[in-house]
Amino acid sequence: MWFPNLAQDSAYPRDLLRADPSKVGGGTTKYAAGFVGVYKQTPVESMLVKESLALYRKLHDEGHDIGWNQCGSLLLAQTRDRVTAFRRMKAAAVQRDIHCEWLQPEAIEKRYPYLATKDVLAGIFIPEDGTILPEKLCNVLVHQCKANGVTVVENCNVSSILCKAGKVVGAETSIGRIDCDYLINCAGLWARALGKQSRPVVRVPVQACQHHHLVTKQTELATNPMPAIRDMDASVYLRVRDGGFLIGGLEPNAKPVFEDGTPPANWEPKFLEPDWDYFTPSLEKALKRFPALRDVMLERLVCGPETFAPDGKWVVGEAPEVDNYFVAAGMNTMGSSSAGGVGKLIAQWVVEGRAPYPLYALDVQRFLPLHNNRKFLLARAKEVPSWMNQVPYPFNEFRSGRKLRMSPLYARLRDAGAVFGQVMGFERASWYESEENAFTLPHLFDQHFIEKLYANTFIKEYWLSIMYIDLAPTKN
Repeated sequence: MWFPNLAQDSAYPRDLLRADPSKVGGGTTKYAAGFVGVYKQTPVESMLVKESLALYRKLHDEGHDIGWNQCGSLLLAQTRDRVTAFRRMKAAAVQRDIHCEWLQPEAIEKRYPYLATKDVLAGIFIPEDGTILPEKLCNVLVHQCKANGVTVVENCNVSSILCKAGKVVGAETSIGRIDCDYLINCAGLWARALGKQSRPVVRVPVQACQHHHLVTKQTELATNPMPAIRDMDASVYLRVRDGGFLIGGLEPNAKPVFEDGTPPANWEPKFLEPDWDYFTPSLEKALKRFPALRDVMLERLVCGPETFAPDGKWVVGEAPEVDNYFVAAGMNTMGSSSAGGVGKLIAQWVVEGRAPYPLYALDVQRFLPLHNNRKFLLARAKEVPSWMNQVPYPFNEFRSGRKLRMSPLYARLRDAGAVFGQVMGFERASWYESEENAFTLPHLFDQHFIEKLYANTFIKEYWLSIMYIDLAPTKN
C-alpha cells in the first residue's frame, strides 16, 4: 500500500520493487472481510485508519472499482459493561473527531427491523465506516504502482536478506540478487520467517490462526441499504458482499496454523480445510441476531489464515536490529482498515528518515527476543483473536504465555499470597492477599487465581481494599 505514496513522492525519487512469493493479494488478502472501521483502541490507530479512508474515497471518486461502500457500521451491546465501554468509546471519539451516533434499543429496532434486538441494551452507529473488496483494491494499487514506475515481481521467493555494517543492502531471491537501500517486510504470513532470514535476525512476532467466514448466495435481503454489523458480545460480524452476505466471527481458543512457523512459499488456499464444527457457534449467534439468514442459501465456508501479534496490536516501524529495515505486519484482522494509513506512514518514514509521529503502542521495537519464541507465540495466538472483541477493561491481563521471566523471589512471593501481573514478560506482584483470604498459586490456571485476578470490572476492583490496608501504615 505504500508503493503509490513512495512512487509519487518527487522529493525523494528512487527505484522501487515489490517482490511477492505468490500473486499480489494472494495471501491473507484473499480471505479478508474488507471492513474499514475508523474507531480503534488507540488514537494513532484511528488516525491511520482515517488515512486509509481518505485513500479509498479518493480511489472511488476517481472511478476505480475497489468495492468501496460507505455503509457505516452498527455496533451492538448485550451487557452493561459493554454499554459502559461504548460510552467511553463515544467520549473518546469526540476527541478524535469521529462522529458516533448513540442508539437506544427502541431506535435500533425501528431503524433495523430485520435484527432481533430483545437482548440488545444499546448500539453505536459510525457513519464514516465502510467496506471494500480487498482483492480489487490490491489490483488497483498494483496498476497505479506500475504506472508510477514500480517494478512488481510475482512468484519471487526471498532466500536471505543481506546486511552489511548493521544496515540492509539487498536480498537473495529466486530471480537473483537484488540490491537495495531500504527493505520493507510486509510479508504477512511470511513476515516472521522473512525476519529470520537476515543476520542479525529481525524480530517479527506474528502467528497465523484459522479464521472462518461464511459466504451466502445472492439474495434480495442484501439489496437493501444495510450497515456492516458487529455484535460485539457475541463476537460475530455481518456485511453485504456481492449481492449476498458475509458472516464471520472471532472464536475463543483459536487454532494456530503453520505451527512450525514457516508457511510454504507456494502456499495455496486449498491447504486450509474449513471446520464446520468450529464455526457453528458463530453461525448460531449470527442467526440469532439476524433471523432472516435462515432463509438464505449458503454458498461456501471459507477458512483462511489471519496473522496476530502477541499483544493484539499492529507491528509497524523500523527494526532495531538492522538499519533501513522496516516492518508492517500483524494487523490482527484489521488489514483493510490499516493498509492505506500504514502505507503512508512507512512511506513518510522512509522519505523523511524518521516517524512523522510517535507510535509507542505499535512500534516493532516494543518486543523482546522472548516474544519471538515459537512456543510462546503458539500459546498466545490461541487467546489473542478473542481479545479483538473483548470489553476493554482496565488492568486486562493475558492468561496464556505467562511465566516467561520470573524473579528469584517469585516462589517466596507467591507463597506469601502475591497475585501476579505481567509487564514485558516479567511476573510482578500486583498485590498480596490478606491473611484470611490468602491462597498460593502453584499453578497459573488455578481457578481461584483466575477468579481473583481476572474479575474484570469498570467499578471498584477486588484488590483495592487489600491495597488500602497495605498502604495504611505508610500514612501513619
